[in-house]
Amino acid sequence: MRFALSVFFLAVVSVAHAQITFEKGYFIDNENQRVECLIRNLDWRNNPSAFDYKTTNGSTLIRAAISDVKEFGIGSNEKWIRANIKIDTSSMLKLTYNRQPSWKESTLFLKVLIEGEASLYHYAEEGLDRFFFSKARGPIEQLVYKRFLVSSIEAAYNKYYIMQLQANVSCEGKTVDTNLPYNEEALYKHFVAYNGCIGTGLPTSNYKQVKKPDLNLKAVAGFTMSRFTMVYNSGLFTSYNVDFGSQIGFRFGLESEVVLPYNKGKWALIVEPTYRSYNGTAMAGTQELKLDYSSIEIHGGIRHYFFLNESSKLFVNASFVFDFPMNAKIPVGPSLTFELTKSVNNCLGFGLQHKRFSIEGRYYSIRNALSTYPNVDNDFKSYSLVVGHKFY
Repeated sequence: MRFALSVFFLAVVSVAHAQITFEKGYFIDNENQRVECLIRNLDWRNNPSAFDYKTTNGSTLIRAAISDVKEFGIGSNEKWIRANIKIDTSSMLKLTYNRQPSWKESTLFLKVLIEGEASLYHYAEEGLDRFFFSKARGPIEQLVYKRFLVSSIEAAYNKYYIMQLQANVSCEGKTVDTNLPYNEEALYKHFVAYNGCIGTGLPTSNYKQVKKPDLNLKAVAGFTMSRFTMVYNSGLFTSYNVDFGSQIGFRFGLESEVVLPYNKGKWALIVEPTYRSYNGTAMAGTQELKLDYSSIEIHGGIRHYFFLNESSKLFVNASFVFDFPMNAKIPVGPSLTFELTKSVNNCLGFGLQHKRFSIEGRYYSIRNALSTYPNVDNDFKSYSLVVGHKFY
């Protein structure tokens, strides 16, 4: 089983290294020359500062930096422009008592959501989520929204963007709703309505409906090759090396997967409770020891997909494994019994999914289920082969 898992892992790595998805696009350079090309679309969660492209399928990969590109687009509804702007760099993750923006002049790629008499743009990075606007292709200005502290347990909001919209992007005789959310969907609808009511026709839209995470449930079952060894000191200078041997045990469980709504659905969070069992016997001197080790494992981790085609994809997992033994004990004498306790180790998985079916190989780091006994050293090693069927 170990050899099969190694071959499976090498196949995953090879395909992952070769997989690059390019889509038809263009960019405009500093000389205003439009270049038709194939752009690597990473479905960016945060705004890029560069991108990779090829002029043809067989050509060399080239990196285009923000300093060399005024504008680029992918497909028919994704467009980015370079802009020299003032941006509020106040982090949403670390609030302060200052209600005023912390301005910084930067050159950034802004994602174009609407182009018209009033245009809307978006910028995101870790801890920042900012929207910008311009009128009649004039200067680009940030719509100001900031959460700040008024006490150690209370926060307030600087919603200056409502005043900005009222003064610049509001239909005659209408008042901007003071509860208008500062998010992509709400601002997009506001700008569409404004461009419509001033009679300039429908604006050019690059807006895509905000994606939501997808939940998948999968029944999983398989086999685990495990080996349980321990070394213990029984007193009077006597110690025993006990090997319960390599045994194959059955496992089954239910996997919940949340596919994250960015980067083309290549990243997911996984949680899997699983029942597994191991049974073995060993000799400690002249005494035979028996081990019935059944437990509930709970896997929690991340998964990355490598798409092969519309029906098939490879994946790699990394997870923590929380093990909860079910009355697992090792009697070693009339007055001594070792009781296996809960433990944590790591797991690396790699596999193939085709439509609703999957097959996966897993390697587990060494687990110590007897850590509460100072005179005992224990190693529990495992490899698994798991098949699955996705319900939805």
